Amino acid sequence: MPKLRLLTGLLLTLSFTASANDSQAAQAPNEVLSSLRDACHQVAAEEQIEDMEKARFVFDCINDQLNEMGYQRLLPPENAPRSL
Repeated sequence: MPKLRLLTGLLLTLSFTASANDSQAAQAPNEVLSSLRDACHQVAAEEQIEDMEKARFVFDCINDQLNEMGYQRLLPPENAPRSL
């Protein structure tokens, strides 16, 4: 039980730190976004992601790469399905 509380506290701290850092990060240039979009579409095609899941896969892929590069994440589109 104490380990679970410690883990929960650590995750909350990390998520707060990540969101604070995310607001300070620079926006990615359009060339970077275009390149990431193309690369993520390529990965989706290679992984044979179904059309219904493809938009979400590409969105998450781009955000993962932006995060790795130190850029701000993209905001989710209004009509995108939310992942749990």
